[in-house]
Amino acid sequence: MKISYLDMDKIRIEAMEFAGVGIFCYRKDGTVVFMDRVSLQLLDLETRFPDPSDVVGLDISTLFVRIEPQGSLRRTVMEKGKARDFELHYKTLTGIERWVHHNSYQVLNPDTGDILILVLTKDITEIKLAQFKEKKQEERALQARKLESLGVLAGGIAHDFNNLLAAIMGNTELAKLKSGDNEAASHHLSQVVDAATQAADLCQQLLAYAGLSRLEIRPLDLNLAIRECLALARLSVSKRSTIDIDLCEGVLPALGDISSVRQILLNLLTNASESMGDGAGSIRISSGSNDFDSERLSKMYGGEKLSKGRYAFLIVEDDGPGMDAATAARIFEPFFTTKFTGRGLGLASVMGFIKRLGGAIELETSPGHGTRFTILLPCPDTLCVCEPEPEVENINTKEMGVVLVADDELLVRDTLSSILAAMGYKVLKAADGKEAVEIFKREKESIRISFLDVTMPRLDGVKAAAMIRETDPRAPVLFISGYDAVGVADGLKGDGPAGFLKKPFRMSDLSAAVTRLMGKNDWQ
Repeated sequence: MKISYLDMDKIRIEAMEFAGVGIFCYRKDGTVVFMDRVSLQLLDLETRFPDPSDVVGLDISTLFVRIEPQGSLRRTVMEKGKARDFELHYKTLTGIERWVHHNSYQVLNPDTGDILILVLTKDITEIKLAQFKEKKQEERALQARKLESLGVLAGGIAHDFNNLLAAIMGNTELAKLKSGDNEAASHHLSQVVDAATQAADLCQQLLAYAGLSRLEIRPLDLNLAIRECLALARLSVSKRSTIDIDLCEGVLPALGDISSVRQILLNLLTNASESMGDGAGSIRISSGSNDFDSERLSKMYGGEKLSKGRYAFLIVEDDGPGMDAATAARIFEPFFTTKFTGRGLGLASVMGFIKRLGGAIELETSPGHGTRFTILLPCPDTLCVCEPEPEVENINTKEMGVVLVADDELLVRDTLSSILAAMGYKVLKAADGKEAVEIFKREKESIRISFLDVTMPRLDGVKAAAMIRETDPRAPVLFISGYDAVGVADGLKGDGPAGFLKKPFRMSDLSAAVTRLMGKNDWQ
């Protein structure tokens, strides 16, 4: 049976509708002369215009809202006679976003001789959304690889810098011991130790970023932590900015990690100062404790998982320019910055620390009204009495016996040896784990304790300790490292006494660690 041309025209129309391809036509001035049902549906106008002929005579540009200026289809067709693979992103008059694919060319109206623009259109919204999703996944994967690379770099830098800080802090404390009654020299040396301690906190932040740190969450006095941090914090704040302190009276018990709390405060103060630019401004720090209900907590970053109850809080607020809603929504994102160039790990690290501490953070800001951060930390079950770190006292220099120090960093090895010598020990030195084992086998009868760096060439500290224990299962070992106690778990187990000390450390920390291993009587 033959199919007439009239039937073929009908079949073509049905086929186009089946394929979701629409067709419409308009004059050079944009006046619609024809539109089929598929095109009407793509514009989400079938309810407003039940019959496609109802749109004839309307301006095509009034039937949708363009979102992105992809260029003019009409101008392209008039200049070149046709336009292939032309994509348009628009919003319908009912608010629906769509992406459509156009192929268009000129046709001649045989009745009037007018040039018309004929457009074949197809909905590609699902395809575009799938492409966006795939692109986002690729970006996330790339971001993850960047973070992993940065983590490796950050961890390596922190480890090497901790070694340098160990030498700086150790030699400074030795110099302080020898300063005697010179109060001025002692004061300046104490400031060096304080600065090195803050630098060590920065290294701890890098290690935390790299996933190579442990938090020592314990009861602390939040007020004391704030006061200790402020001396160095003032150095990183513009001299045109003033810092007003309004801490609650007495001890403010909180559960936290002292290094993390310092970094949170330093980041917030630096952020507040830089937000005010070159202009003068005021920063206010306040503290206290209060009961927070579930509704208030649920509105905080990280607070949705917290239980209602009493929390210690730290508030940092400034009278700077504030932030609009779009900026505030992204302020805790990694790598996001409003500065001319990125500096430090910023508020993303603040959020990371707070989550690990089991706390929450609240941001209140608006353009022209400054910014206010409220940090919540859990309160301990029992009241804590937190004391500042002890000053280094004169150490009894009576003969204490022989110790072994193994560290591949010459500066660290010599500094630790000098500190132990000042404590009254005779020190045997080794440049790596293999040399340490050889020395221990020769001198095992006289060596009272072995100080082993965890990361050393030829033989690392953990393997060296295992070989030392083969010679003497009860030999005391103190591991030291610029990293946290990662990878030394097996070395800390076993029959013999073992401990861990993270670089850089105070002489008081070293004394306490040795006391735990050797027994208090050995220091009397």
